Amino acid sequence: MIATGEDLFFMAACFTLVLTYLFCGAIRWCNLWRPFNEDTDQLFPARRIVTINYLAAGLLIPCLFHPYSPDAWLCARSFFLLHIPTFSILTFQSFFFGHYKKNKRQILLIGAIPIGLLLLLSGFACAGGNHLAGQQKMILSLVGIISVSLATYLCLIIFRLGKKIYTYNHDEFSNEDDFPIHFASSIILIPIFFLAVAWTIFLANNRFWLACFMIAASLAGFLILLVILHPQRTPGKNTEKRQTAVKAITETMNEEDPENRSAKHNQAGLPEAMLDKIEKQIREVVEGENLFMDPNLTRAELESKIHVNRSYLTITFRERFISFYNYLNVLRMEQAIRYANEHPEAKQQEIADNSGFGSQRSYSRARKLYQEGELRNIWEAKKADN
Repeated sequence: MIATGEDLFFMAACFTLVLTYLFCGAIRWCNLWRPFNEDTDQLFPARRIVTINYLAAGLLIPCLFHPYSPDAWLCARSFFLLHIPTFSILTFQSFFFGHYKKNKRQILLIGAIPIGLLLLLSGFACAGGNHLAGQQKMILSLVGIISVSLATYLCLIIFRLGKKIYTYNHDEFSNEDDFPIHFASSIILIPIFFLAVAWTIFLANNRFWLACFMIAASLAGFLILLVILHPQRTPGKNTEKRQTAVKAITETMNEEDPENRSAKHNQAGLPEAMLDKIEKQIREVVEGENLFMDPNLTRAELESKIHVNRSYLTITFRERFISFYNYLNVLRMEQAIRYANEHPEAKQQEIADNSGFGSQRSYSRARKLYQEGELRNIWEAKKADN
């Protein structure tokens, strides 16, 4: 069969995609430099998934050797419809919502069917020919159903990520978790955009447009690699800002005498009786119901439980506890100390898990601040005023 210009363009685009993605996969796995190579699981929690995502393009290699095979075309046509939602879900889950080792079962459940189907199609493509002619409609329908199911779940993940971005933007979180908010905001809609284009090309059944999409995917994959080679998590940056603010408040409070400090606190705009009442409600819910043990507790959730106006709640936290974040972390540190005393053999991760911290890193930072006396100084100063 004589190759047309469109056929040659498709082969070149497929070769570009495979070569680019295999190169990116190798670089993503091997390229770690100091000091980031010392804590790879924390700084690059999705490194394994991202590497597999790139290497999965190797399933298109048979399309290079059998460009005219209907089975190879079926594999190429179905590839992005399964690849994009599957690895977007797995990457988002691993990077933004948990560690790879904790999500092995979920990864297996989500990835087994689409990846297994791609392996099957790639295997038939290796043989060339038209062995799947009788099952083509069934396979295309199956690919569509799986893709729609994965896309639905991906939308739920994106909604959850969007909610997390909103929470961090409004400073409602109760755990310092190095959430890469700018990175998350910049990539949150990329999978949906590429999946929508992939669906359009799948329905069009056009080799030229699929070739164009392969080139675009190659460029996008390479640009994303350049971004993620440097860890998007910024260890200590947010906490250092918070510590600086806390130290400034503590020094100011230490310099003031109790009478002046009390007078300043009475200028909050709320009567002391109301502050006392709201503080009591907060303590009853947070301490009485052990809500501080929930690492994902937000100020909005607390507001809904005690039915207090948001502005009143903010004033109370500022006047009685300095901040929502500091109040909860004092309670968590006290719980961590109790747990460590009761379980002297416990490791840092176990202590963090049993004291309400979102991660070992969050626990380590709060412990440092607590040991330096900043959390305790504020806590004791507030107790003295009240």
